[in-house]
Amino acid sequence: MKKVILVTGASRGIGNNIARSLAHENIVIANYNKSKDEAKKLKADLKSENIDIDIIKADVSNRTEVKEMIEGIITKYGKIDVLINNAGISQYKLFTDITDEDWENIMNINLKSNFIVTQEVVENMIANKNGLIINISSIWGVTGAAMEVAYSTSKAGIIGLTKSLAKELGPTNISDADAKKFYNENINKFKHPDKVRASHILISANPQEIEEIVKSDAKNKGIAGEALKAKVNEEMQAKEAKANQLLAEIKKDPTQFAKLAKENSDDTTTAVKGGDLGFFASKEMVPEFSKAAFSMKPNTVSDKVVKTQYGYHIIYVTDRAAAGQDPFEKVKNDIKGYLENQKQIEMIDNLTESLKKNAKMIICAEKHYKNEYK
Repeated sequence: MKKVILVTGASRGIGNNIARSLAHENIVIANYNKSKDEAKKLKADLKSENIDIDIIKADVSNRTEVKEMIEGIITKYGKIDVLINNAGISQYKLFTDITDEDWENIMNINLKSNFIVTQEVVENMIANKNGLIINISSIWGVTGAAMEVAYSTSKAGIIGLTKSLAKELGPTNISDADAKKFYNENINKFKHPDKVRASHILISANPQEIEEIVKSDAKNKGIAGEALKAKVNEEMQAKEAKANQLLAEIKKDPTQFAKLAKENSDDTTTAVKGGDLGFFASKEMVPEFSKAAFSMKPNTVSDKVVKTQYGYHIIYVTDRAAAGQDPFEKVKNDIKGYLENQKQIEMIDNLTESLKKNAKMIICAEKHYKNEYK
């Protein structure tokens, strides 16, 4: 049976190729907003191959227009089997130059549209107890990209939305017995070496990064050679001095560690937690850090600042755990979460394989769109 597939932003680029690929053996609805001529060309091109496709104009960041589009599709076809949220724009601009209007425009089209369209479609999928939602993100949503802060943020939001919806909308009924079976068959995965729990304060100090900062400063125009080296050394010494000053404060009153970590640590991920790194095995940290941490007793602060490739660390060990094996009850929920994710991946793979057997697939590299919603 043909699947009813809605592709947003389908008049050009990736969305256009997705629509062309899937239209051979499925009912495809290609959404567009501004690019009417490109949408009409898509329809005409497929018509020349005796393939029919619907094109529908709707601003996917507008709830009213989306609602009308979805109601029209369901009235005509009775269902939507697959939603591909592809519509998006990008912008190449310095962070300091981004306006409120720029930010809202990108968030509305790239992220809010996913929320609106998915929310309007999902009720029909739940009623039919069937459906697949594919959200098109970007590697920049994982790594971030200079000059594309708004775009990267919107794509990171899509990743978070997708992961959360997968948990809420895609229950796979993993039982305790399933989890126990996995535990017994993979018992070695739940053995752990000696672990330490520690907090740290990092004063970031990377010579290469400092050198670039020094050279980019207008006051240091043309600096090079020994002068540049001396300036970098001066900055490194200043950072080391700051770390030693913090260490001296902590030794006077170790109870201030968390407060000082929040105020001073350059590791922003752990700083908000008072520098807490949780439990870790020796191999999970860089050698210099692990050597220092594993030589310490619980509730002690490092005797001296620890230098690593990331800078200067002050370490506070709070607990230790001997090597052993995690009991099933401790890891049961983690196993269930893992197995649920695996089932969801399997479902997507099965659908993809099914579509590949019956459709012409075109693989295209991600391109930067113009600042215009397709």
